[in-house]
Amino acid sequence: MPHPPQPLVPHLAWTLPFVALLLAIAVLPLVPAARHWWERNRSKLALALALSALTIGYYGLRGTGIAGLGAGHDATAPGLETVVAVLRHALVGEYLPFMVLLLSLYVIAGGIVVRGDIRATPAANTAILATGGVLASLIGIYLALGIGRGVVPAGERWAVRVPFSVYLGWVSVATIANVTDVLDFVKWNGWGLEPAAWAAIMLGIGVVLAAVVAFTRHDAAYVLVFVWAYIGIALKQASAPLLPMIAWPAVVVLVVLAVTAAMGELRRLRQAASK
Repeated sequence: MPHPPQPLVPHLAWTLPFVALLLAIAVLPLVPAARHWWERNRSKLALALALSALTIGYYGLRGTGIAGLGAGHDATAPGLETVVAVLRHALVGEYLPFMVLLLSLYVIAGGIVVRGDIRATPAANTAILATGGVLASLIGIYLALGIGRGVVPAGERWAVRVPFSVYLGWVSVATIANVTDVLDFVKWNGWGLEPAAWAAIMLGIGVVLAAVVAFTRHDAAYVLVFVWAYIGIALKQASAPLLPMIAWPAVVVLVVLAVTAAMGELRRLRQAASK
């Protein structure tokens, strides 16, 4: 009697072919006896096909279909239909979109050339990756806290959510400022645009970021950090010819966004309290 269809979740042991492939990529180039064999592309292809055959064989012989991968999101029949569904899901549903994304990034990044005095040392590369990792972690914590979602006690709101929103806002402003400073340090020509135009673009990026948070999370604390930063820019760069003329209108827009975010949060809390 066939077993009922199961989700697309194999046993942990079936990750071993993928682990073996990663180990081959890392170790075989260092083994003198296998180094020259591994340099040939057909050797890599043969190993990848052999390990893939093990995984495909598992789905073909396990005796159960897969829920949600059949026609009309029904379960697949055991055997060949399950194998075809798995290959379609892996190649068309995941691999192809990923390769299109990589190709798009390659095409876009291929037209960007940044020249400067920063040497590509392991320490510099590690610092850049660490900065991105910290920023990604902060964004993940922000989303995990559910700021702008749900109702929490006042203590948690003022002791956890608001301070973290302020901190993330400060890090966002600092990241934009640091990127601008690095590009200036490496003497980037800015694709021929005037410095004032790039200043307007960077300020505009900050406004767009604040607007996204204001409309999606109703986080006035985050937006107010940008208000504070842009007022400081306008005052500190008062002698610059165009920067204050760009910064002050941006401050007005940010204040409107902060008020809108606060009103949206109050409306959300009232609706939650009335339920």
